[in-house]
Amino acid sequence: MSKNRYRKSEELLNSALKSIPLGSQTFSKSITQLPFGVSPYFVERAKGAYFWDVDDNQYLDFSNALASVTLGYCDPDVDSVVKKQMEYGVTFSLPHTLELDVAKMLIDAIPCAEQVRFAKNGTDATSGAVRVARAFTGKERVAVCGYHGWQDWYIGSTTKNLGVPKCVQNLTHAFSYNNIDSLKNILSKVQPRTIIINGDLKHNFGKNLKQEWEDTFKLIDFLKQNSRQFDTAMIYVSDHGESLGENNIYLHGLPYMIAPKEQINHSIH
Repeated sequence: MSKNRYRKSEELLNSALKSIPLGSQTFSKSITQLPFGVSPYFVERAKGAYFWDVDDNQYLDFSNALASVTLGYCDPDVDSVVKKQMEYGVTFSLPHTLELDVAKMLIDAIPCAEQVRFAKNGTDATSGAVRVARAFTGKERVAVCGYHGWQDWYIGSTTKNLGVPKCVQNLTHAFSYNNIDSLKNILSKVQPRTIIINGDLKHNFGKNLKQEWEDTFKLIDFLKQNSRQFDTAMIYVSDHGESLGENNIYLHGLPYMIAPKEQINHSIH
């Protein structure tokens, strides 16, 4: 590996570390995720499925801007619509009709969706869902698997829990994904029965993906049965569109929660 391959990136990183914690505004894009000496740290431009770093190295981007650029960078159809909208403004003091249009489209496309609330990221979406579920059940404990952002309710259950009060840490209990016994163990010991957050499907190519799916459906079925039996709100969060078996529940970056709509609405202010 040439010592000069990432020269500009590393110079910018050294400068950024003086002004920005970890040199990035996003933990997932920081030096903690990218080994020094063999990684770029700053991007210059992107097009389609590729991006170029500040040292003009080209990469096939499997991260897709942390999964936010689904159609690729600088898609001509997307760019055309965005540029046209910029002539009218992009942020307003009142709702825009586009909010209503997109909400209706999502309700039509997602069988389980009755109403839509937009959030700017996954942390906000899951934290909002947790608050609604706590209001609905009247219970505080959470059983969780997968990654759900940096809010206290979740991050307090991880090794990155500095600054999170112990009383908050003690309310969240982690279980292993696709491991029903792991969840049963929590239910029998601490009886959270408040919310169950189910993480995204693992993309572990070292495993049999068919078996992974079958295990996922078993877990989902158990969660549904548990929710009704113990009066527990279940929230399923996915970053990718997935069909959950015969009920044809389609999810895309949205929480799915088992609870009467009227009571959920009453809990949202």
